[in-house]
Amino acid sequence: MSAKQIFKVAKIWGQSIFYLTAGLSHLIFSEFYLPLIPDGGLSREMINGLAGCSEIVLGLMIMIPRTRFGASYGLIGMLMVYVIVHVRFILNGGCFDGSLCLPSWVGWLRLLVIHPLLILWARSLIYPSTPESNV
Repeated sequence: MSAKQIFKVAKIWGQSIFYLTAGLSHLIFSEFYLPLIPDGGLSREMINGLAGCSEIVLGLMIMIPRTRFGASYGLIGMLMVYVIVHVRFILNGGCFDGSLCLPSWVGWLRLLVIHPLLILWARSLIYPSTPESNV
């Protein structure tokens, strides 16, 4: 196996493990995530559960070559929706419901650096598309 193939396999496994862990975290430590979720039509518990399950399903889909393309776009869409949380965090001065307060620069860092990197990482699953991309 070439170094390029090893890197590709490590990237796939790394992303899969990252999103599986994030999804399980939503389900196991839901009390941490609930204050971060904006009030809306669905309950915070339901939104958190859907987010966690989505991350788990997408993390598993990354491992299957035939579903990797869909997983990549699913992750990008999910990450775009999460931008709402980061903007809300910044607008609230770095605090959520008085339970989680961080310096607002943390929100800016997540919004302008970490989040775009996660989107690029998800995009890297399918672009550039090469014949050996189904590793």
